[in-house]
This record gives sequence, C-alpha cells and structure tokens, in this order.
Amino acid sequence: MAMIHIRPFESRDKALLPHFLAIAAHEEDVKIAMSNPNLARYVAGFGRDGDVAVVAEDGEAGAVVGVVWARFWTRNNFGFGFVDEATPELAVAVEVELQGQGIGARLIEALMSELRVSRCEQVSLNVRADSRVVAFYERLGFVKIEGSERTNRTGGQSFNMKARL
Repeated sequence: MAMIHIRPFESRDKALLPHFLAIAAHEEDVKIAMSNPNLARYVAGFGRDGDVAVVAEDGEAGAVVGVVWARFWTRNNFGFGFVDEATPELAVAVEVELQGQGIGARLIEALMSELRVSRCEQVSLNVRADSRVVAFYERLGFVKIEGSERTNRTGGQSFNMKARL
C-alpha cells in the first residue's frame, strides 16, 4: 500500500468534492448525487465561512484518495445530520478500493483536531442504521442521538450521531 498523507484541504481540491460526495452517498454516479439538491448542498459553494476539510493523499501518486469535510447549517438550510447551528456536520469518503485501511479514521481524527482549534464543542453526522460504519463511528467516539431516526432517501432507516470534541 502506498504511503497516505493527511493534509489540509486546498482550493484546488474543491473540484473533487462531487466525486467524494457520490461515494459518501453510496451513489454510483456523480451526476446522480449532484442532481439531488439534498445531497448537492453538502458541496455547493464549499469554502464559505466555517467550512473545514482535510484530505488523504497518496504520497507516491499524489492523488487524493479521501476527504472529510464539515459544514455549519442553519435551521433554514441544513443537512441530514443537523443537530443545531453550533454543531458542524461532517461527511467522509474514501475511495472504495482503499476503505477499511484506517484512512477514514485518520481523516476524521484530523478534522476533529481542526474543529477543536476553532472551539467547536461537538460534531455530528448522519448514517444508515444498517451500515457497517456505525461501529466505526462509535470507536471514534460518536454516539447515537436518540429520537433522530427517520426514513432516508432510499427507504431505509438512518439516524444522527455526535461526538464531543
């Protein structure tokens, strides 16, 4: 396996966000993900005040292989994992062939460090209830937010999780 470096998000990385959004949303195609306004909002206009992201880059090839990003939402404009206006919601994606190698955990830990610096108290996310990543998030300190369960866009169940920073 190539050496994976975690580095700050740069403006040139914005063009990669739709690709990683499609992975995070379990969509086969970027066009499908971006045609859904409820998904596209996660990357549209990224770089606004409070947006933060970190990337995983293959040290040999120089290719970005994973991204984690967080956005603050308002009561009038929010994502699936919205908790409150003081809690950023994160999204994370790693290239499918590299999943399960600890890259996602390294990304999330780096993002949480960035959020601590900006004095955030917690971070949230939304996850499918039947996903194998629920246990992964729990290992990183996330807990299920009771009462947040709802039917997701695919007809399954999802819920929100949060982690104290």
